[in-house]
Amino acid sequence: KKIKLRVNNTHSYPRMAYYNSQYRLLYIANPKCGSTSFKKFLLRIGGSELNYTEMTDVHAEKEHPELMSLWDEPEEFQKKALAEYYTITFVRHPFVRLVSGYRNKIIRSLSGKYIRIVQNIIENNYGSAAMKAWKPWHSYRPSFEQFVDYLLEHHDVQENHHFAPYVDQIALCSTRFNLIAQLETADEHIEQLKREVPSLEKFEFPASRVNDGKDLFSSEELTALAFANLTLEHKLALDNFYFKEKLLLGYTGVDSDNFPFLSLSNCLLRDCSDHTLS
Repeated sequence: KKIKLRVNNTHSYPRMAYYNSQYRLLYIANPKCGSTSFKKFLLRIGGSELNYTEMTDVHAEKEHPELMSLWDEPEEFQKKALAEYYTITFVRHPFVRLVSGYRNKIIRSLSGKYIRIVQNIIENNYGSAAMKAWKPWHSYRPSFEQFVDYLLEHHDVQENHHFAPYVDQIALCSTRFNLIAQLETADEHIEQLKREVPSLEKFEFPASRVNDGKDLFSSEELTALAFANLTLEHKLALDNFYFKEKLLLGYTGVDSDNFPFLSLSNCLLRDCSDHTLS
């Protein structure tokens, strides 16, 4: 079966960027890479007195005046922040991120456009009658294999920022970063951030879902299980789909002893030369 893939063009600027002028901090948001937690952190350092558990719907920017989008500011300030502020982003193994997106958008919190995605997957696998009979409150959800099959054939899902390759979304090759942190080792990177921006030391960072007791299994464990059921064709297609993440950041395959950690000791050493990406 032919796999349809679309590779996005390299972006000059990151898709989502948030700043705090008091601490001269610029956060390049990367969906499904701890963005909810870091936005809560920005709310806290921005003056919010809410407990982290009370901070809800943090992606609704209009509800949180402490969350300042860089792209709402004049161009002169945008350039200044990009050039001078301490700039951080989080990355994650693209396969772990994919499984996390599947669990969050297809399994746990099915709503909006994701309902239509599930309907399309049901129709593709079981026919139009089954699709029309299904309702969002029914317990059925597509398997990970069915979801991947659909992802690799439909550009609308490939370009959804929860599933799309993120190298271009965060403008990895054109943004000046002080810290490219890996979500799988987030604790040590948060400590690094506080060492390099000492004024942030007094702020506690939100706990992860596993540490908070919300998930029994880590995303890495679930990813290994999910990929064990994929066909070789789909694994190779996903390798191709996320080739920039694997190439620039040094991620290994699921079967590697080093999975899901970066093979590069410092992401800032990425090689963005044209011959590398061609």
